[in-house]
Amino acid sequence: MKKTALTGHALPSRFRPQIQHAIAIIFLALLLAPMSSAVAQRNPDRPNIEDLLPETTVAFVQIPDVRDLIEKTKDSAGMQMLKDEEVAPMFERMIEEGRTAYGKVEDQVGLSLDELQSIPSGELVFCTIAPRRKNPAFMFILEVGEDNEAAKKALGVARDKLVEAGNTAEDEELESGVSVEKLSIDGMIWFKAQREGLVIACSNEKVLNDFFLRWDGEEVKKVRPLSKNRKFITIMNRCRSKKELPSDVRFFVDPIGIFKSAGRGNVQMQLAIAFLPSLGLDSLLGMGGSMIFGDDEYETIAHGHLLLSSPRKGVTKVISLKPGDYEPESWMPFDAHSYTTTSWDVPQMYNEIRGLVDLTMDEGAFDNMVQENIDDRLEMSLEEDILSQFSGRISFGQVTSVPGKLNSASWIVGLGLNNAKDATEMGEKLVDFLNENVFEGSIEKTEYEGIVNWAVSESAIEARNERRMERRRERNRRRGREEDDMEEMQATVRLPRPTFAIIDNTLVITDSIEAFEKAVATHKGESESLKNDAVFVKMADQMTRLLGTDMPVALSYNQPKYTFQSFLEYGNADSTRALLSSQAENSDDGSFWKVLKGVMDDHELPSSETLSKYIAPQGWFATSDDTGYHFLWFQERLDLEEQ
Repeated sequence: MKKTALTGHALPSRFRPQIQHAIAIIFLALLLAPMSSAVAQRNPDRPNIEDLLPETTVAFVQIPDVRDLIEKTKDSAGMQMLKDEEVAPMFERMIEEGRTAYGKVEDQVGLSLDELQSIPSGELVFCTIAPRRKNPAFMFILEVGEDNEAAKKALGVARDKLVEAGNTAEDEELESGVSVEKLSIDGMIWFKAQREGLVIACSNEKVLNDFFLRWDGEEVKKVRPLSKNRKFITIMNRCRSKKELPSDVRFFVDPIGIFKSAGRGNVQMQLAIAFLPSLGLDSLLGMGGSMIFGDDEYETIAHGHLLLSSPRKGVTKVISLKPGDYEPESWMPFDAHSYTTTSWDVPQMYNEIRGLVDLTMDEGAFDNMVQENIDDRLEMSLEEDILSQFSGRISFGQVTSVPGKLNSASWIVGLGLNNAKDATEMGEKLVDFLNENVFEGSIEKTEYEGIVNWAVSESAIEARNERRMERRRERNRRRGREEDDMEEMQATVRLPRPTFAIIDNTLVITDSIEAFEKAVATHKGESESLKNDAVFVKMADQMTRLLGTDMPVALSYNQPKYTFQSFLEYGNADSTRALLSSQAENSDDGSFWKVLKGVMDDHELPSSETLSKYIAPQGWFATSDDTGYHFLWFQERLDLEEQ
């Protein structure tokens, strides 16, 4: 057995920032460069990967065909957007800058971008395995094909770099007869093998040996394959496309299995693991999902499943989502960036929390804590006077409130009420308590368009911001630093101003007055509501068709075009340009800030109308059944030829 152990130096530190700068374009190079003709031909007799991995696999991510996924991504509306005449010049400039940055370290990396692009040619797998009574093992699998010269060069370069950095490499043979290369990398042992165009690396010799035994048709005693794991089977079956389209990405995670494996030999973690059943966390059996990019009707469909035991208990029972009719509230604007809504069984949630606390402490401990810390201080009952006001409906949205700011999108939360009048009386008492004991009278009560609202005063917000800025100045003085770009940065940021009111039997809470006023205008019919928006109605119908019912436990609707519009407004704002100039002036040549400033100086940002042509709305919904919660996310496929 020949052993090599050379000492040398790792990649010089002066090259690391350049690599970090350049690595961002490698993925884009994979997407944009033409595919090599040397596509790997998969052996049809090769077993499926889940038949080779052990059932003790606790984390699994698979791309069955990298090249096919890249080709499908090239056909996406997003990639078509990058070719638009308004977008292409700026994008090509960014690619050019990235290639230039990579060129400075290409000799150190040892591979050109074209060579990197030609390496992946099929399957890609990452997984974590929890062998019984052993530490976690990790495995990486990449299909490169039998005669991929770039892959051979990459493996050789990687080996040489590792050895030069003081690591070791030696040839070895597994019990199964498979030849492997044993690598010691920073004290961690890895085993690398190749078969039928696959490059396989694993941190556990026995796991890798068993992998090849299964491949050769031999039985591995006491350890079945992943394809026999009931958790894996249930999740993958639930995440299969109804059209029987093959998944382009699959993943599976056994969080309890990971926790137990990582905690082996750690007394504190072992004690925590023993406590999991008491909290009901052992009910969390697994999670996983799949993504499909080849559907004719949808650009992307993604399934996700949270596998829970039945009946649920403890923490998993606290998450008590209820099915319902989730039409958007009258105050949610049509141009909301995103909208998510669901319902919780509030009494059940409260009772389950009480039970968990009493279990970890003493019986009655939860009620005593609530009585002493909340009920007595507020002179109200948390359970009977406050929580009883809420129906359980919860909605969350984002809308543009102050254009041209980095945080121009304000959030709006809606909490459904059982009785608006009773809730208003309760709210008045809470505000009085907060003003007297917490906010020193800074919560102001006003009326807008006939709707009473409470908001933190502008003077209090400005005073708080000034104190924060002064603390930063003081830190700079203590550390001997010069004044930073705080003033320029401050000009690009909106100061949040918490505001809340009761609108249409809902407690509406937002972080800006502007968003509150927009919600009021929408509620009064002065602006279009999301519930009447034609695109949302169409998406809701699609959700119902995909779901098979109009009673999910949660749904979400996203309009990325409004998010892009906010970023464009921010990018074109004078305050943003001033901040960019300041950052670039204090940066080295070739830095991100100088490159970005150069690109933005030479090219105009595309219009929001142009980008909107390529950005379809997205939606997801969740359902509940005996196996847990199921999620389905989808994005409509746009017909760009009709636009």
